[in-house]
Parts: sequence; structure tokens; C-alpha cells
Amino acid sequence: MKHFYIDHHWDAIKSQLKHRYRQLTDSDLDFAEGKSEELLAHLREKLHVSAKHLDDVLAELHDEAGGKLEQLKTKVGEIAHDAREKAGELADAIKVKAAAVGEEVKAHAAAAYDSVRQRTGTLLEEGGEYVRQNPRQSILAALCAGFVAGLLIRR
Repeated sequence: MKHFYIDHHWDAIKSQLKHRYRQLTDSDLDFAEGKSEELLAHLREKLHVSAKHLDDVLAELHDEAGGKLEQLKTKVGEIAHDAREKAGELADAIKVKAAAVGEEVKAHAAAAYDSVRQRTGTLLEEGGEYVRQNPRQSILAALCAGFVAGLLIRR
């Protein structure tokens, strides 16, 4: 005869016992460490069944609880796998979108660089033309700027 041992499935078994035998209460099914024989004796007395019958019922419920636990583990594994796949797909979509945005920013930056480069070239040409047309004012402005810069550096 297989003897039943109370283990980590007890909460599931307890729920099934209460469902199967309506006369059982929570206090009838309270398990205290080291008192399993007393609990089983109390259940046999309350249910008016033999030790073998109670062991058979408990073993059956234990197997069901273990099977349900395995089913639950399998389902959780499937959900986790699906979540990992979806996360991977989202990551790939984000990478593609980020690459597209990066290319767009790169194109805008290149256009802005070209615009600034063109303006700088224009200002340089205009400045050179001004100096050629107004050499005295340019030399005077350069001397004043040098004088002011020298004063600032001395301080």
C-alpha cells in the first residue's frame, strides 16, 4: 500500500478535498508540521473511511495537483516564449525605425552643413570684397580690434 505524504501540493489537495467532501472545514484540513498522522487520523474519522481509501483519494488528488502544476508550468513556458518572440519582433521594428530616423537626421545635418558652408563662403567673399574696396577703414578697424584684444588679454 502506498502511504500518502503531505508535501507542497497540500494547498491544492486541500481545496479538492473541500470540494469533494463538503463536510470538511478549513480547521479540519489545517496541517501542522510533524502532525501529519494526526491529521490523517482526524480525516479518516470525520469522513468515516478506511486508511487505504483515504490514502488512495489523497494520492489521486496529489497526482491531479502535480499534473495541473505541470500544465501550468507548460502554459507559463509557452507564454514566456511568445513574449520573448514578440519582444524580439518589437526590438527589430524599433531598430528599423531608429535606422530610418538616423538616416533622416543624417540627411538634414548634411543639408544644414552645406547651407552653413555656403553662407560662410559667401561671407568670406563679401568680407574680402569690402576690404579691397575700403582698405583704409579695414586697416583702421583691424588696428582697433587688435588694441581692444590686447587690453582684454592684459587684464
